[in-house]
Amino acid sequence: MLVRHAYGLYKVGMIEQAITQAEKLWAVGFSQPDECDPIFNVWREADGITPEIAWQRFVLSLKKNSKDLSSYLIRVVDRKDKPFATNYRLVHLKPKTIKQYKSFKAQNTRNREIILHGVKRLAGIDPQDALPTLGRYEKLQNFDPAELEDTYAYIGVQGKPWRTAGTRTICTWGTFTSSPRMVFFYLKFQQRRTKYRCKRSASLGMVQSFDPEHDRCRYLEPPR
Repeated sequence: MLVRHAYGLYKVGMIEQAITQAEKLWAVGFSQPDECDPIFNVWREADGITPEIAWQRFVLSLKKNSKDLSSYLIRVVDRKDKPFATNYRLVHLKPKTIKQYKSFKAQNTRNREIILHGVKRLAGIDPQDALPTLGRYEKLQNFDPAELEDTYAYIGVQGKPWRTAGTRTICTWGTFTSSPRMVFFYLKFQQRRTKYRCKRSASLGMVQSFDPEHDRCRYLEPPR
């Protein structure tokens, strides 16, 4: 329906609207049916595929785990982005590749994006390895704070190193308690899910969360 509508706009001379619709149809993380080709051809001839749009679709294809599409899009991305796209797809398919630190030491936006994606993929198979890997990259790259926080929280979710003892939530994974910042980011993530208010304990360097509904704190403690 959307495809026919976009091509219909083109046929009646509403070129700008047709091109806008074509871009929305193209910039997705999955393959579109062949019936999209006519309007895509119109869009391409109007120089619709910019380097940023091509990169955007490539990234979306990996996030959707569309392996064949991501392989094809490496040929579509801008020439200067091809080495980054190749590395991006490699760490997606083989997450431990992200531990080849020299390959990603150059400070640029593309590398930072690849690193955070690679660390998340690594966390999916080995969260205890992902945590120090991200810590090492944090010293090498100037990550966006929100994106860094999200990645630390993701590692925490994948690790699931928590158990409840009475009113306390205890961390049973030693690697976590050696990284108070990671624990803090994880709890902030839980805050968004449980509506807890979280704060850092200045004296202990650890974290506590407060449940205002029941007026009680839950503390994270190192494993005994």
